[in-house]
Amino acid sequence: MLVTILTIVGFLLLIGLLFWWLLKKDAKRTAAFKLFANSRELTFVEAVDPSTIQEKFGSLPVFSKGNSHAVSNVLKGHVGDFEIWICDYIFWDEVKQIHADSETHVSSSQKQRQTLLCLLFNQINVPAFDISLKVGMGNLSAYSKKDVIEFEGNSVFSKIYNVCAAPTSDKSIIKSMITDELTAIFSSHHRLKLEVGGSKMALTNYSTHIKPSELEGYIKIILRIGNSLR
Repeated sequence: MLVTILTIVGFLLLIGLLFWWLLKKDAKRTAAFKLFANSRELTFVEAVDPSTIQEKFGSLPVFSKGNSHAVSNVLKGHVGDFEIWICDYIFWDEVKQIHADSETHVSSSQKQRQTLLCLLFNQINVPAFDISLKVGMGNLSAYSKKDVIEFEGNSVFSKIYNVCAAPTSDKSIIKSMITDELTAIFSSHHRLKLEVGGSKMALTNYSTHIKPSELEGYIKIILRIGNSLR
């Protein structure tokens, strides 16, 4: 009986320590984001209602995925000619599998954690498309595989990434926007995901969260992308 009680107490202590460590880790990340915001003269908000950022960037596919959204560590302001928003974006997403019978089945729901960098363009209307990783025969794009834009040659970019157009977008216009500058950015960063449409753009890394120490580098990347698309 005593052994059982000690086992339960030990298990509860372990859960408590894990919870404390997670809270401490989140607090450290929030403090680092706030410090970065001050150094960049950006506005920092610890958490906002998801609708705040969805109303501004909601036409991009990432904001319509999943449910139970949460937005924290928000940085916002102007960098150069762009309005920029950076945030930790969390949601629960259904994992779907296509079986031999060609029917789609929901197998589970997973928590997705991303750091998003979003830009607003001034007086520009870019056709909707995304750039996503190639993973075997799968498709990580928000759009159908039939909407993939083919590129000639066998470049590093075309080996790693797919460019997919929204069904209503003109593929020839999008193809002309995929410049050497843009492909060079993606070829040197192998885990990026980009969504563009209208005057809005969102960039993330397929890894979990971007580290606060990496934010400056990612801001430079998204500004380079934004300038190359104008």
